[in-house]
Formats: sequence, C-alpha cells, structure tokens
Amino acid sequence: MMTNNRTTKAQRMSEEALYEELQKFEPFIQQALRQTSYQEREDLQQELRLKCIEKILTYEPPEVPGFWEYKRRYEQQSDE
Repeated sequence: MMTNNRTTKAQRMSEEALYEELQKFEPFIQQALRQTSYQEREDLQQELRLKCIEKILTYEPPEVPGFWEYKRRYEQQSDE
C-alpha cells in the first residue's frame, strides 16, 4: 500500500517540480562528496540524490490548525 501512495505522489509531482526541490539539497550533497574519496563520489552522489527524492516524495507536512483551532489554543495558553 505504501508503494501505491508513493507512486500516486510521484505522478502528481511534475519532473520539473521534483528537480527544483532536489536542487535545494544540492549544496549538502556537494559538501558530503568533498568528504569522500574521489573513487566513491559518483556512487555516493547517486545514492544521496535517490534518498533525497524518496524523502521529497514521502514528506507529509504537519497539519496546520485553522483559525478557530489556533484561537482556541491561544486562549487556553493565555488562561494558564
């Protein structure tokens, strides 16, 4: 079932959008590559990019409360 969910997300996300998100991780990937021997860099680069893509596709942002829920929580905090 998890695979179907990933497949659905991958289909919804365009290649261009995925590429843009992946580019945000590129500085971290390059930093990791500099700490690795030259012979292993290409393999590591592929593995890191695949892991980033996996995380991008499976990321679930936290649910943001609506206005009334936020107001209720704020008032509860004020009462304490």
